Amino acid sequence: MKATFQKCQLKSLKLNASSITLKDSSCFGLHHEPVMNTFSIISPLKAGECGLQITKNSTHAMYENTLDFIIKSVGVIERREELILKISCAYPLDMLTSLYTVVNPFFSSTNIYIDGVGEFKAYMALYIDSTYVIPYQGSNVSLSTSDFLYAGVFVLGGDDSRFLLVMNSCYATPTESPDDSLRYYLIIDSCPNKEDATIHILENGVSRKGRFSVQVFKFPGNYNNVYLHCAISLCDKADGSCEPSCSRARDQKAASGQSYQMTLGPIISGDIPIPTVDPHTTSVPLCEADEEWKLKDDIYGCYCKEKYEVSAVADIKPELTCGVYEMKATFQKCQLKSLNLNASSITLKNSSCFGLHHEPIMNTFSIISPLQAGECGLQITKNSTHAMYENTLDFIIESVGVIERREELILKISCAYPLDMLTSLYTVVNPFFSSTNIYIDGVGEFKAYMALYIDSNYVIPYQGSNVSLSTSDFLYAGVFVLGGDDSRFLLVMRNCYATPTESPDDSVRYYLIIDSCPNKEDPTIHILENGVSRKGRFSVQVFKFVGNYNKVYLHCAISLCDKAEGSCEPSCSEARSQKAASDQSYQMTLGPIIRGDTPTPTVVSPSTTSGSIGTRPTCALLGLVLFLLAKMQLF
Repeated sequence: MKATFQKCQLKSLKLNASSITLKDSSCFGLHHEPVMNTFSIISPLKAGECGLQITKNSTHAMYENTLDFIIKSVGVIERREELILKISCAYPLDMLTSLYTVVNPFFSSTNIYIDGVGEFKAYMALYIDSTYVIPYQGSNVSLSTSDFLYAGVFVLGGDDSRFLLVMNSCYATPTESPDDSLRYYLIIDSCPNKEDATIHILENGVSRKGRFSVQVFKFPGNYNNVYLHCAISLCDKADGSCEPSCSRARDQKAASGQSYQMTLGPIISGDIPIPTVDPHTTSVPLCEADEEWKLKDDIYGCYCKEKYEVSAVADIKPELTCGVYEMKATFQKCQLKSLNLNASSITLKNSSCFGLHHEPIMNTFSIISPLQAGECGLQITKNSTHAMYENTLDFIIESVGVIERREELILKISCAYPLDMLTSLYTVVNPFFSSTNIYIDGVGEFKAYMALYIDSNYVIPYQGSNVSLSTSDFLYAGVFVLGGDDSRFLLVMRNCYATPTESPDDSVRYYLIIDSCPNKEDPTIHILENGVSRKGRFSVQVFKFVGNYNKVYLHCAISLCDKAEGSCEPSCSEARSQKAASDQSYQMTLGPIIRGDTPTPTVVSPSTTSGSIGTRPTCALLGLVLFLLAKMQLF
């Protein structure tokens, strides 16, 4: 659960947003978003952790937690305000939600990346019965051969209405290795093994879930364990039906062009005694997701899985994710535990800049570095094609034991991004842009941005709270959208016009784009991109309104078009309309653009004579006070 706060509200109450201190930073994550001037507190959905309260009825799970944090005041004297807020969310009980309603669920996961579409995450778990709402817990499952296995696979991410999950093949082995030559097939070519009448596929290729059941078995010989392996893929239903026809041979088109392997186990046969693993227990205790029960230095215990093993702090290498808004370094907690370090004692050297997020299910924690030029030590270098971001993570971890030591970890992280309309907004200080949210029922939320660029390359945006141009210059306007499925929804600029005031309802207006096409009465208007991608671009020679007007504001009504319903590209030689996926347009406003051949008022600080591009406000939030945010209006 994520609670997002506006920093301007704290400023208005003379509270310092950079002084926020969580009462329990080992449980809750704090994430700052400089571009939107917000901060978020993140509460993980993990039963039995961090004070999370869970209640369930027959259909839903209700989660509730309390956020408790301190903020210092700003002024001659200092006070500390404590904010205590209750947050709650209700989720329908399904295969996913149920993983969060139990302690240490028995599951596995893998990432799926489809080029040009995005990243998905797949989960595989065993459930206690055919309702698939209560998963098993612990690091193994013990069943007898008279029981049934209820296996469920599901995928998250991307577009729910387009990509479907297909279980291509599933089989069992007596060892964890999927390459074990001793195997028993349960699903072959997406259909049940006909030689075993106990195998039933309940769901495959028809949704984002796959479910099957089989009676428990054991391998002959000295084998007590069973591991399940499933090769899964994503099928694009736009290419045809993804549901297997098990009465005849059939191939499914996998969107990713490949299968992804998942392994779950061990399942221990309950018909035979489980060997004693230490003097005090006759069963294997619960291990974390990144651990396994094994013998080490003649002692059985929960230790890091082989791929996570480290012998010194210098061996710790986080998994780096290069996101749209941030760089995220994810660490395995088992590595800290193996080095006698306490993961709950992590202290960031600069908590006002970096976010700390704990993920109890995966037993990881992440440090998040926002991508904003001039903030939090972020270093940016650029060449003609890419922007390279680099930052240094600096945090303290306390040791565990009779005596206490503090280990300081200093790690450099870096990501390279191709220079485009979005990336360029993060490579300058105080970019000149506006944004708005678009919500499409049943699909999800998108975010649209509008900015002005210095030339037709659309890679260097203007900076500051206004832009000063002469009437001999050209405006290069770009609009783009983030979120959802890149290959399905396209951006359409429907109507764009200019007014001498910030109000989009001003009766004095000059149209630039009419019904997605350029105003034919102005030969300087050129549309470079509209209805063909997630971007829209147009240019026009700068103008001024007749009368005592020195400012120009741009307004664009945009919408998203589902190309599955037909072409979204405007045909400007004839009348034509596009089907907007959202069935509505969203208004964006950007300005002011000030005519540079007239005196320009001071907008940044008393030491400047004009609102010059690239000048950074002396007050950290002054740019936001002057910033003209996008106003959303439904057409």
